[in-house]
Amino acid sequence: MSTSTLPDGDRRHARREATRKAILEAAESIVLEDGVEALKSKALADRAGISERSLFNHFPNLNEVVLSRITSYLTRLLSEPEIPAGLPISEIPDALDRKFRASFDRPEADHLFNSFLALSLRLDTEMVDLLGRHVVLTLADVSNQIMESTTKNYPDLDFDQNIRVRMYISNLTNGIAFGLLRGIHRMGVLDSPTCGSPEHDGDLSPKSFQGTEALELLNLEFLREDIDWAFEQVAIGRPRI
Repeated sequence: MSTSTLPDGDRRHARREATRKAILEAAESIVLEDGVEALKSKALADRAGISERSLFNHFPNLNEVVLSRITSYLTRLLSEPEIPAGLPISEIPDALDRKFRASFDRPEADHLFNSFLALSLRLDTEMVDLLGRHVVLTLADVSNQIMESTTKNYPDLDFDQNIRVRMYISNLTNGIAFGLLRGIHRMGVLDSPTCGSPEHDGDLSPKSFQGTEALELLNLEFLREDIDWAFEQVAIGRPRI
């Protein structure tokens, strides 16, 4: 349907979403081509075909543009498939396990993960720290979406059952993050934190890689062992409902 045939409110929303998409795609192109230091407001606005004023009507700052693009890949990776309705309530935890495993088995999973990684590896130290916070918030949003979908499909869950399901969903989403972190560290792409060291200050930071070395090393297939490890750790606490 053409936006010209939509009601005024829907048309404005469609235009806003189209502009936001153009900004995110332009930012990704600039960062991948020339690095995050090349991301300037004028260059981004020109690439997106908008004014600088319009740019900052959509995002408060340039960091937010890049981080929003990166975490959008994580959201898309984990949001599908949905939990089916109509299962016996006792089978919901197993269905949640299958849902998260299936997220990484979809044909587009490799593309989404590699896109997430390609941008992440181009961030400077300050932005890596900000990305960590964005990832936590993104996982919380994904958890909430899955919780809402599950409770909508299973309205007969009592209070205790609802709480157990919500806790397990939260544990699964956070477990995935720790599994990926474990794999990245195991493969040597992250420096180990040195407690009390002023050089590290307890943070994990990407090592320097030449060309596409990190992307060749880090892909979903290599990290699957660590994702499976994370699922196994979380499954120890699988609730009975």
